[in-house]
Amino acid sequence: MKKNIDLKILFVCMSNTGRSPLAEAVLKSKLQEQQILEGVCVASAGLCLNEYGRGIDTRLKRIALSKGYFLDTHRSRGIISDDFENYDYILAMDWDNLAMLQRVCPKKHSHKLHLLMRFAQKSVNATLADPDDHGFRGYDVVLSGIEDACNGLVEVILDKVSKVA
Repeated sequence: MKKNIDLKILFVCMSNTGRSPLAEAVLKSKLQEQQILEGVCVASAGLCLNEYGRGIDTRLKRIALSKGYFLDTHRSRGIISDDFENYDYILAMDWDNLAMLQRVCPKKHSHKLHLLMRFAQKSVNATLADPDDHGFRGYDVVLSGIEDACNGLVEVILDKVSKVA
């Protein structure tokens, strides 16, 4: 019998209307499949929001839905200072996001900051580029990278679960 763990993961991108909420949905789905979603808090936030409460980018929503990831209820939010205290992993989508997080993160929590692609098992890409920079094909590439990295992240979480069981 597996014991529940208390683990909090926050995905971060610029606007919280694309990559980070998609990563949130993908990880939640994978944790649900492993029956370990309970005990793991997964959320997302943005760094430079022009307007809070926006929904997911419609192009990304279509691609996500085609793979079974539902993002209809997502509303963007900005990162807040409590996030650095409350989350165990704060995972940036690209170098710019990571640099911005490093500038605002209290030093005592800087060990929590990582690139999401650090957990990728197949991809050699260090980051997930903003899909807007690459046209519609960029959204497929981003989803594929997120799925790969979330698979690796699930392995890390399963390892933690096995240590508390």
